Amino acid sequence: MIGQLYINFGACYVQVGEVSYLLTPLELKFLRCLSACQGCVVSHDDLLSQVWGCCPKTGGTPNQVSNCAKRLQRKLNSIKTDPPYLICARGHGYRLVTDAEWHRACGA
Repeated sequence: MIGQLYINFGACYVQVGEVSYLLTPLELKFLRCLSACQGCVVSHDDLLSQVWGCCPKTGGTPNQVSNCAKRLQRKLNSIKTDPPYLICARGHGYRLVTDAEWHRACGA
């Protein structure tokens, strides 16, 4: 759990505050990859490899990663928090904010 964000990998959904969102298989893989990295940025290439099983050389594109991330950002960041739960490290990749970061920023 990160702040008001709860990820249930077994049931394939996230809960943000009072609202639950079902996750697609790709969104679930994407979140699993980010959550395994404990707040570190995961590059576009690593996400392509781990989520889609491909790389830019075999036909994967950064647009696949960006589109999935945008869908997830709409769900995860539906409650306006600072910092947002899913963070874009422009030009590098994406990361999930850590629980400690969230609590520090929110004064909780």
